[in-house]
Formats: sequence, C-alpha cells, structure tokens
Amino acid sequence: MPAIRDLLYVRFEIEDLDKQAQFLTDFGFQVTQEKIAFLLEATIARPTFMLPSKRGGSAKFIGMGFKALTQAELERIAAIDNVGIEEIDLPGGGLRARMMDPDGNAVDIVYGLSQASELPAPSRSPFNQQNHENKDALRLGQRVSFSATSTSIKRLGHCVLNVTDFRTSEAW
Repeated sequence: MPAIRDLLYVRFEIEDLDKQAQFLTDFGFQVTQEKIAFLLEATIARPTFMLPSKRGGSAKFIGMGFKALTQAELERIAAIDNVGIEEIDLPGGGLRARMMDPDGNAVDIVYGLSQASELPAPSRSPFNQQNHENKDALRLGQRVSFSATSTSIKRLGHCVLNVTDFRTSEAW
C-alpha cells in the first residue's frame, strides 16, 4: 500500500493500567492517561502515539493504526474491505477506517490526525568518533560521563504480527 506513510499506534487490552503506565514511563515514554487511552509521547514522528486500552480481562494485542497520505487514499483503502469511515474520538482527531485482518487484528487507516510539535531530545555527550566534515574528534578534550538519564523514544518504528497463515495475510 504505497499510500500508507507510517505506523501511528498499537492497541492492546491491558489487565492493569497503572502497571502498564509505569512500564511505559520506565521505558522512556512521556505518558498521559486519558479516559480511554494512554498518550505516549516520543521525540519525533508525532502526532502522539495512542495506546487505547481496557481495564480488566486478559492482556492481548488488538490492532494497530497506520497514517494515510490523503483523505482520498483513506477512502480508497476503506472501499477495498467495504468499511465505513468514522471520526476518531481521541486527542488529535481525524478520520479512521477500521478493517479486520484474517487473524482478527484491527487495522486502522487514519487521516487528518493533528500534528504536535516535536519534543526536545535529551542532550548526550558525543562519542569519540570523527566528524565527517572536518575529520576532528567530536569530543576532543571533553570528559564523557555515562550518568543515569531518561530514555528517549524517537518513534514507534514497527509492529510484529504472529499470523496463522502467512500467505492468507499477505494476500489480504
């Protein structure tokens, strides 16, 4: 699907929202818990990632959302599976078409999610490597200290699916 730009979010059903929020914070996300979602902020590739969740039940993967380049592409993709387009009721808004893959995972195609500004990445001492422009060491004469700092998540880069029949999923 050449009209898909990026992976925006993943969705899980979660047993304990408080434990999950702590894990995500420890992992490096800036976490805000909304009424029906965790908003996971990363430094680039924003808008904010969303992890809609339910309290209780067994923990499981529910699906993921991808960014469509245009509303026309969102409509074209929705028509492939004959699904409707609805407004998204989470921060950032936009439109979504929700399809189900052969294994029952929800696949959202999203358009119009409002952009947020990038978060500043934490500064770190450069490693002693050559600068390609002037061939000088980047930290020549500077002490490097590896002190405890918060992790900085740049973006959600991928989502791995365990499917029951690869060829069926590939054809879908």
